[in-house]
Amino acid sequence: MNVSDSNILLIRHDFKKMDFSDFVEIQDLKNIKIEKKQFNYNAYKFSGVVFKSCHHYILKISDLKINDKYDNVSIGVYDVIKDQMILCTNQKSCKEEIIISVIFGNVPKNVEPNICIYCGLFGRTCNQSLDALNVSLYCKPLLLNRFAYYYDLIDETRSMINQYQFSKASENIITLNNKIKDISDPDINQQLIDLQYYYDSSRSKKFIVRFEKLNSAAANIDDIVSPASDLANYSLRIDISFCKSDIMTVTYLYKNNKSISVKHELNSDSIELQVNLIELSRIGIDCGDQFIWLYDILLSPINNVLIGREGWLFLDNDSNNSVGQYTGKILVDDQNINSWNKYFIDFAAIPCKGIFLLAPSKESVFPEYYPYIKSNYRSADQIIKIINDYGINHLYPVEILRNFKNSYCKTDTHWSYPAAMKVCDTLLSLLNFKHHVNCLNVMNIRHPGDLGSKIVPPYYSDFEIIPGPWGCTMTAPVFTNFIYSRQGMVNVYQNDSATSAMKIVVFGDSFSYILVPYLYTISKRLVFVHSNAVIMRDIIDYEKPDLVISEMCERFCLRSPCVLNHIIDYNPACKPINQNDMNNVKEYIEQNSDSNSPYYSYMKERLSLNIGDGKL
Repeated sequence: MNVSDSNILLIRHDFKKMDFSDFVEIQDLKNIKIEKKQFNYNAYKFSGVVFKSCHHYILKISDLKINDKYDNVSIGVYDVIKDQMILCTNQKSCKEEIIISVIFGNVPKNVEPNICIYCGLFGRTCNQSLDALNVSLYCKPLLLNRFAYYYDLIDETRSMINQYQFSKASENIITLNNKIKDISDPDINQQLIDLQYYYDSSRSKKFIVRFEKLNSAAANIDDIVSPASDLANYSLRIDISFCKSDIMTVTYLYKNNKSISVKHELNSDSIELQVNLIELSRIGIDCGDQFIWLYDILLSPINNVLIGREGWLFLDNDSNNSVGQYTGKILVDDQNINSWNKYFIDFAAIPCKGIFLLAPSKESVFPEYYPYIKSNYRSADQIIKIINDYGINHLYPVEILRNFKNSYCKTDTHWSYPAAMKVCDTLLSLLNFKHHVNCLNVMNIRHPGDLGSKIVPPYYSDFEIIPGPWGCTMTAPVFTNFIYSRQGMVNVYQNDSATSAMKIVVFGDSFSYILVPYLYTISKRLVFVHSNAVIMRDIIDYEKPDLVISEMCERFCLRSPCVLNHIIDYNPACKPINQNDMNNVKEYIEQNSDSNSPYYSYMKERLSLNIGDGKL
């Protein structure tokens, strides 16, 4: 077993909220010595302690004293036998306590780990001055025996994700969900939640792939920028017009120095190869008379996380160019300005009360944590000007959320559940509705969110969430199109316990998933369409709602939504029906033959598309 397989995690905690009730103190400063390493770094090293597999250790440091010219402290897991660092985390030195979790899974027998504290940045500073007034070590065993199988499967799945084997990883996650759903142990459930976040963020992580020619016969190939999920199974077309043979052998050299060769029959001047560009290092061909290497494949990750002040995380290098929009360097182009005008003309014609909700990006609400200067004129300002020109009811709740300090968390892009409740009530009041949404029970957890999960190891912060899966506070939808929690989803809810008889239709994006549980509390009937503010007239005409909410996050506003006549006209709602859901779709059509229902006609037409495409 390699050290990298030993499942050792370093996690920074908020010292004010760490619970030590289950831990036993096993070491204090008197038993720690400063040891001079061969590589000239002084460090605190625990002597007389054997760090065990399947144990959770907490390191608490108070009043750290280091050389004045350093403002960092590095804390790492050091292998005494191999005299090398296994994992290291860098922290800002502070007078308050530093709390670090070190979790050991199955440590190999040929590894003797120890926890070390270094002055400055490990590997960059050679320090001679290090002192601490209070260093303590706490420990508790991990309860792995009962769930050893699940922990092994989680480790195996994380390894698959690291190798970008997403199909196999997805199968494992489905297996884990099915087996763990009835287990009440919070640790194993939290690990599964973290694994799902890691899977989602890894699939969406973007890379740029460059093809460096190794032979003059090789044609130029444009750079590819794509998520890891696409690159792991990529259709690459290369020019082989120089090859005069009828048969060609393609050799793939991978980053682990393994190679495979595949023969192809040639019938054109190019060939399409299915390749894993994440793992592939070089491509060569043999046309019968000689072998040549064609391309070196150079892979560079595009970091989607921007680290702001005080540990706040923001989007970076995203497809919407969030930084460019915030700084005013990227504005809505003329074509989309015209489309936005058309959208709000159609929006104004909706035969019921409607409001456009522009969900602020986190940097708009908390600019003090953002490392860029806000422009006086941005894309959001362009949209609000058009809204005002047409007199559209709208809400851009920046100031409301700015005065609500837990409206966003450090490691996620979305507003919090309490913030969503505040937005709902503000929206209803703005439109002169007398109703207030019900308060829902939320709990505070430590979680990486959609930004912290992009960092390895994950970066955690406080989260306020509704316990359980999304929708657990609502009854099952009376209609669903079996597109689950992603763009194209259409769900209809009937709530006989609602505090009002309102009908509400929401056309929104991922921010609306946090709004909907609150809106449900006042809605006799609620329709939620994940459409990024694209509106479907057939739903409005059929439902005759009291309120239509069109919600869009401000970073999406470079491209205008539209108003469509029918659900089937919205491409993301026409995804192929999963084979597991096919019988449910047929059953719905058989039992709901209401020709006036847009859901019936949509599902019937969608089913016919599946049959026409040979998907049955």
